[in-house]
Amino acid sequence: MSLSSERLIYKKCVSSDVEDYLLFGTNAEVMRYVTPRPLTREQAVRRFEKAMVINGKNEKLGYWLAYHKTTKVPIAYLKLVKMGQDYHEIGYLIRPEFWRQNYGTELAFAVVNYARSLDEVSKLMGIVLIENKASKRLLEKCGFDFLKTGVFEGAKAEFYKLNV
Repeated sequence: MSLSSERLIYKKCVSSDVEDYLLFGTNAEVMRYVTPRPLTREQAVRRFEKAMVINGKNEKLGYWLAYHKTTKVPIAYLKLVKMGQDYHEIGYLIRPEFWRQNYGTELAFAVVNYARSLDEVSKLMGIVLIENKASKRLLEKCGFDFLKTGVFEGAKAEFYKLNV
């Protein structure tokens, strides 16, 4: 099974996708929900390079870009990666011009359904900065339950879990 949904085409990232990724990684409005400070271009490129190492090591897990099926415009950047021994983390970045158009719901359900098709995935984790109310609602809509409050990448965050 592959990652798919109604309006989006999902492409597993390769190194040549760096410029599309930078639409997310250097966007201060997007990154305010991910890191305490916006990333510089150099920091974003380094982050993407680390993602490409993960993509190179695992055929089924990693990082994807989601493009609109008709316009081919990059809408989102997402991940499904191993997190510790028990969990796999789901994460997503959506360009602000596509917020409040249900792309988050569409891609989150697509990732959850994809994760359910993988034998090695039994528990998902979603990590949301405290102020990101929209992502909290989205995870709950997908069936995630609140697990705990903690710190992630230097910021106060909430951790959500889902057994798949």
